[in-house]
This record gives sequence, structure tokens and C-alpha cells, in this order.
Amino acid sequence: MEQNKKRHPCFMDEGVYERLAELARYNGNRLYEYTNELLSDAIQIEEQGISLRSIKDLVIILGKITQNYKGHFMISPVNENSIESWKDLGASLMTIMRFVPGQSLKESVISLASFFAVFLGEMKAEENGFQIISPFLNEENIEKLVNIFKGMEEVLTKDGIKLEIKMGNRSVRIKVIEDKKDL
Repeated sequence: MEQNKKRHPCFMDEGVYERLAELARYNGNRLYEYTNELLSDAIQIEEQGISLRSIKDLVIILGKITQNYKGHFMISPVNENSIESWKDLGASLMTIMRFVPGQSLKESVISLASFFAVFLGEMKAEENGFQIISPFLNEENIEKLVNIFKGMEEVLTKDGIKLEIKMGNRSVRIKVIEDKKDL
């Protein structure tokens, strides 16, 4: 956060202030920086038409699952056996992610991939892309994940972006190609 920005006072209940200060210390941040980060994130979510109050419980549950559950968990379309339904899921999610303010399409692809990687295993950043690695990525799950990315690509193609998708042993590697010359 820039130090030259004008500061404004913010009043809150003492208990909220104490919990906020404790979290800032725990995360290794100054209270001012931590408060601004939290409020900026909350504002961005609310500006997307998502009420934090309405999704608070869902976020807590998903957070606990990703921290503590060591099994297999994945969002699934209603008709999970249809390859087209997996592509539709990817296209739908990418359509939503295209309009995140302050985020490039490449960042949106990586953000969405991170979402799936949280539930599946590990995501490793690579030049112009990433790799999702997981012991849960058997042939069937790799096919589903690849089709999610193919659905995402259908949306991105309009913007001159292509996804190079490579399947490996318990992994899927994605390269984001942004320039039409590279296609």
C-alpha cells in the first residue's frame, strides 16, 4: 500500500478492533495495511453483486474443507457423465471470470485454475501457465478437468487467447497463449 495516500479515521466496536489487530499481527501485517486489504477485497466482492453476508457460511465451510479434508472434492455439473456438461461448466465459469475488474484474462484463467487445484491437489506456476498435480487425477478425472479447460478456452478464443492443454501422469499442464501470432 502506498504511504502517501490520505488516511481517514474508521470507527468500530472495541471487540472488532482487538480481533482485527490480533489477526494483523498473526499474519505479519500492520493493522492499517491489513484493514485496507480486507476492506478492498470485501468491496471487490460486493461490487460483483455478491453479498458477503449471504455467502459467509459457504466461504467458511469451503475454507475448512480445503484446510482439513484430505479426500477428493470437486464441483460437478448436474450430468457429470456427459463430456459436454464438463465443457459447459468451464465455459460458464470462465464467462463469469472474464468480468473481474482489475484482472487480466490470463489472471482470470489462473485464478479459476487455482480454484480447482485447491480441491484436487497442488498447482505449480510455470512460465505463461501452470500445472495441476494430484494423486486424485486418474484418467477419468483428467478427462473431466481437461474438458473444463476446453470449455474455458471456447470463451477465451473470442479474445485471442488459447489454452495449450497437456495431460501427464496425475497432472494437467496448461499454457496460456495470449498473442494471436502464437496460435
